[in-house]
Formats: sequence, structure tokens, C-alpha cells
Amino acid sequence: MILMIDALERRDVTTCDIVGAYLFAEMDEFVLIRLSGESVNIMCETNPNYREYVTFEKGKPILHLQLVKSLYGCIRSALLWYEELFEQCFKLNPYDPCVANKNINGNQCTICWYVDNLKISHVDDAVVTKVIENIEKKFGKMAVKRGLSHTFVGMDFTLTGDGKVNIFMKDYIEECMDSFEEFGEKIKGRGNTPAANTLFEVKEESKELDDEKSEVFHHIVSKLLYVSKWD
Repeated sequence: MILMIDALERRDVTTCDIVGAYLFAEMDEFVLIRLSGESVNIMCETNPNYREYVTFEKGKPILHLQLVKSLYGCIRSALLWYEELFEQCFKLNPYDPCVANKNINGNQCTICWYVDNLKISHVDDAVVTKVIENIEKKFGKMAVKRGLSHTFVGMDFTLTGDGKVNIFMKDYIEECMDSFEEFGEKIKGRGNTPAANTLFEVKEESKELDDEKSEVFHHIVSKLLYVSKWD
């Protein structure tokens, strides 16, 4: 829907990537992290003072540290990062909390984000430039892409300039298909529907996936569910 608004209003659209975004926010509660194995060695090479705090469990090095910065994976990190990002009077969209708006020069400026990936749009490209500059003053130089064609959260989209937008997810889907090679599966041919007669049949002779393959499988399924929402 946001892309349709961008297209209809002929907005200037920019996508950006903030490097190490979460690390700009301070963790506001007591959080301990537990490192093991090679991660411990890396931390001790970075700061030799950590060596005296290393313990061992079954011969494996263990290091406990207090987290002082927001870290990807922590429940509060996204909220703390949001509070850092939107100190510029942008107001959250009540229907989608990953979209924020601000009226600038009589027109709406919109920022959409996913973790550290931003999409900024406004009818005036000078306004977009100013917003980028304000963000970079706080978080440092960003990787910025301007123009009609962008890739954002798995979508490849092109604004045609006549009020329309083309959206594709071919590369994203091919990435999912390539991931099935870990199962020794080759995806070939076409299907009119996934609802074959055997859809709900369970093959009792099938073996359970090990933890590693199970994680990959659920990852692929989640990505395909995301694709299905845009179909």
C-alpha cells in the first residue's frame, strides 16, 4: 500500500541501510549474554582483559558478559532502536507500527523500516535529502540508494513514473528454492496448486529432520509465507 501511495503521488523514494543500527541504542535493563566456543576466543583477542573471566564447561570455554548496547535478537532492542531513530517528531502509523509519517512543507514524508533498512519518501527530493542528512548526523554515513528502482525487504520494485509501481520477488523466491539443495531436493516443473490429493497425508516411513535441517526448513517456510502475503 505504501508503495502505491509513493507511485500515485510521484514521490521521490530512497532506500537506506544504517550500519550497526541497534548498537546506537543503550540497553536499559540488566542483560547477561553467554558466549561459548570460538566466540569466546574472538572476544579475548579483541580485549585480552576478558581472559581472566573465562570458565570451562566440558572443556569448552564459556564467557558471561553484561550487555550495555542493544543487540539484535534481544526483545527490547527493536523498541530501543525505534526510540533512537524517531527523535525527529515522526508519528507512527496506527495501522502499521513499522511506518512513521511527518508533515513537511505541506506534504507527507514517510519512513518505513525493517531493523536497519529504511525507505524514505516525499514529493520533494530536497526534503528526502534533508531527512537523510539528519539521520546521518546521528548514526553516521549510510548506504543510500536513490532513483526509481530499489530492493527493500525482499522486494524488487520499480516506480514507472506514471503513477504505477512494479513489484517482483523473483530473486527472493529463487533463494528459497536454492536452499532446498541442503535437503538434496531439486525443484523442477510447475504446479497449478499446492493442494494435491496427498497434501495432508503423513508418510510414516519419513525420518525426522535433524536440528540443523529443521532450522533451515522452518526458515524457508517462513520466507515463503512472507512471499504469499504479497501474491
